[in-house]
Formats: sequence, C-alpha cells, structure tokens
Amino acid sequence: MVTERQQTTVVVPPADSPATTRPLSPARAISLGVVGMQYGPFMGVFGAYSMAYAAGAPGLELLTTIVLFICLAKVVAYFAARQAGTGGILTYTSTNTGYVSSFVATAGLFTGYIAMIGSTVTATSVFVTGVLYNMGFESATQGGWQIAILALIAVSTTTVCYFGLDASFWVSAILGLTCIPVIAWLLIQYAAHHGIHIAPLFDVSHFSLSTSLAGMVFMSSAFIGFDGLATLAADTAEPRKNMPRILYATVLFGAPMLAISLFLQWPIANTDAFAAGETASSIMAKQGGVSWMAIPIDVLISASMIAAAIAFLNFAARMIATMGDIGLLPRSLGKRSERDGTPRRATIVAGALSLIVPIGVALLVGGIPSNAVVYLAAAIGYSWGIAYIVVAIVAVRVVARNWRSKWGVAAAAVVSVIGFVAFEINGLRRGFTSADATQAWICVGATAVLTGVFLLVRKRSSYDIDVTAIDGVE
Repeated sequence: MVTERQQTTVVVPPADSPATTRPLSPARAISLGVVGMQYGPFMGVFGAYSMAYAAGAPGLELLTTIVLFICLAKVVAYFAARQAGTGGILTYTSTNTGYVSSFVATAGLFTGYIAMIGSTVTATSVFVTGVLYNMGFESATQGGWQIAILALIAVSTTTVCYFGLDASFWVSAILGLTCIPVIAWLLIQYAAHHGIHIAPLFDVSHFSLSTSLAGMVFMSSAFIGFDGLATLAADTAEPRKNMPRILYATVLFGAPMLAISLFLQWPIANTDAFAAGETASSIMAKQGGVSWMAIPIDVLISASMIAAAIAFLNFAARMIATMGDIGLLPRSLGKRSERDGTPRRATIVAGALSLIVPIGVALLVGGIPSNAVVYLAAAIGYSWGIAYIVVAIVAVRVVARNWRSKWGVAAAAVVSVIGFVAFEINGLRRGFTSADATQAWICVGATAVLTGVFLLVRKRSSYDIDVTAIDGVE
C-alpha cells in the first residue's frame, strides 16, 4: 500500500515565443495581452452579438462586467505580488489552499479552453462565410455550407499544428493589432451616417436581472485569456512591479473599445441582413457608405482569426499534453514528436474538439453553426467563471487575518465572488428551459465531473499531481 507520495517534476517544452529568449517589456506584454484577447475582431462584432444574446440594459451590463474584471485583476495582482514570477491562477490556488481548489480551477479552465477553441474556429468560419456571402455566394450562409466551411477550417488548422507549425508571433500580433484601427475607422464611418444613440442602452424600463446576468456571461468572454495575463507579466524583468500595470492596462484598454462597439452596433442585431448570416462588420461597411470595405474587412478579420485559431489550438494541444504528463488525462496524450516536440495525439484531440463542440452546440440551439458563436462565448464565461470564483475565495481566505491592511483586496475578492456566483446561479436556476440555461448546466456539470475524475486519479496515484505545470504552458 502506498503511504507516501512523491512530487513529480514535469518538463514542458518551452513555448515558441519571444518571452523565452529575453524579458518582455511592459508595453510589449500589454500588446500581447491585447492580441491574445482578440480585442480587434471582437470590436467588430461585440455590439451586435451582445444585443442578440441578451438585450436587457446592455450598457449597464458592460459597465458591471468591466468593474467585475477590474476587481478580479486586483485579486490576481495581489497573488502575483506575493508570488512574483511563479505562474497564474492554478499556482495561486494550489499553493495557498490545496489540491481540491486547484482541481476545481483546473477543471473550469480546461472546460473553458475547450469552448474557446470551438468558439475561435466557429467565429473564423462566420467571417469566411461573410466573405463568400458578399462575393455573391448567398448559399454559404446555409447549414450544409457552413458545416463544410467549419470542417475545412478545423481540419486545416489542426493539420498545420499537427506538423509542428505555428502562426508566427509577429503575424498574429500584426494582424490582431491591425484590425483595431481599421475597425475603429469603420465604426466612425458607420457613426457618421447613423449617429450614436447611447440612451436606449441604459433604459431600465424593461430591466430584468436575469437577462442582465445572462448578458454579463457573454460579455465576460470579451476578456478571453485574462487568466493567462499573470503568466505573461511574469516574463517581464520586474514582474512584481509590472504585474498590476499589465493586468489593469489590458482590461482598461479593452473597455472603451467594447463600449464604442456596443454604442454603435446595437441596432444591427435587428436587421434582416444580420439574421440572414451577414457579419456585423460588412453590414457597417454597407450602411456606412464604404461598401467597398465589406469584403476587405471580413478578409482581414478572417486572417486574424485563422492566426488566432492556430495559436489557440497549439496552446490547447500543449495544455492537454501537459495534463497527460502530470497524470490528469491519459498519459498517452503527453507523447511528443521526437523531431520537433509537437504533441501530435493531443493536437488531434484538440482539433476534433474544435469541430465537435460547435456542431454539438448548433444542434443544442437548433440552428446553424454561426448561431453557436454567442453560446460558445457564453460557455467560456460559465466555465472560466468557476475558476475565478475559486481564486477569489482563496483570496478572501488568505487576507482574512490581515484584512485591515488589505481591505481593498478583500473587497475586490468579495465583489468577484458575488458577481461570478450570481451569473452562474442565474443560468442554473432556469433548469433546462432554454439553450442558455442548458448550457450553464453543461459547463458546470462538466467542471464537476472533471473535478471528480481528477480527485479519483489523485487518490489512485502514488505521486502528487502538480497542476502548476499547466500555468507554465501559458
């Protein structure tokens, strides 16, 4: 009988990024965060999809979501200052409480990353479909064609990753950052023709707490990759000093971009063209007097999304492989190519999930794959929200003995717990009455099942499972 556990040391091949050769500057780290969060492409669709998913008082929903993530940033910055350069959320939870909380956080993040790769591939297919639609292939918006386009993108990105290739850092960064001024210019053209109507977004005459909380779930997905910023900041020369700056700057950089997108795009959600499958960006081009930009803008965003899809799929494969290395998943998934270190089995699994997940969600909502985009985005919020609840609770526990000097952290942690718990409960309390409510149960249920599996694996193992290795992948 095993009476003592050994700590395993997992060697994870270093990521192919500039951070592995020299320390990042704070400005460059912030730029990486902005690119990783896909603020550019998100700005091109955020307003329209926000209204399509939950049209309560979206202005208030966005404001509340931004405050919630600023509070979460304060919590993460607190841990980062205590453990500068040592990792991210999983490191903070495992070193300050124990394996149970870290397993829950791992399960939530893992479920969210599965939704993320499905969401990225699906979003890419939406913009590719938009290009074809504007070229005269209107049948591209139909279900059969959309599944074919989705499959082509999933297979192509998986093939690229399988053979050890990756989207260049500079390609991803340039495309991601180029989208921002181009979409900003397009928004200005659209606003010149239609004006800015902010008041309806803050109209509380038809306010519904349930609808607003559902909107917050979707809007929280705009801060995609937030959990990885702590690890990114740890790659700078002075992580203790730069961590809060990078966390706050990345969130606050995106806040006005998302707000402008919402203030301008919300009427698009009610147009026939949007319902037919045309992208919000091409609709803005046509209605903004620059119809010649309808195809180029979708091509630009498609290129950015394809680069992001390759990067995210590579990351998901490495995450799956690392979880295989430490024993949370079958160890065969951790096998890597002797030639280039590519985790090919994990890549195939990640690629399969990038296709299966959006098709499954499309069947759940009773529509075509493009309709699954907002639900996959919400799934990210529901899944990662669980990990954020865990780290916020851990923060409350850690500062409890010294709360007078850390009252700001304690308050931010409490707000984070209340906010994320509220939208989780809001989804669950409706049972299976809607696709959104069903999705909440799926995400929470998947996290609970994975946590149970992880605990069972640990119980049967003769060694401690070090989830901090997963933070190293980011």
